[in-house]
Amino acid sequence: FLLAVEGLLDALERGTSAARNDSSQTDSVLINLARLCSTGSNGFRADDALARWVVRPEALGAQLPPNFVPHDYIGRILSLVYAKRVTGEEAISLCRRLRAWRDRWPHDDPVAKAKGDRQITACEGFLGNG
Repeated sequence: FLLAVEGLLDALERGTSAARNDSSQTDSVLINLARLCSTGSNGFRADDALARWVVRPEALGAQLPPNFVPHDYIGRILSLVYAKRVTGEEAISLCRRLRAWRDRWPHDDPVAKAKGDRQITACEGFLGNG
């Protein structure tokens, strides 16, 4: 699964893939990768793939997969900023995009939205941009 995701990202970066994210299908793949590969060397490689994906403009689509726990995914993404795997303007932009993405969540879960807001606000403070 990890090799397939890396191949998908390679193709997207080369512009040779027809994969899109209009229904958040690529987001779903990366969300599942993050869930399946959370520790060890596979977790590190999954974070590499996640870092490659989340800085792309088509990442963070409006639709969420069923049974998705969004604040867990936000935490995983923001850990890339804390670990300096996404830095500078990309990190600042990522926080803005995460907040906009969080605002588009179709379900009304005030607890999840509040947790996501706290995570994003803390990261913006870490970046000196809060």
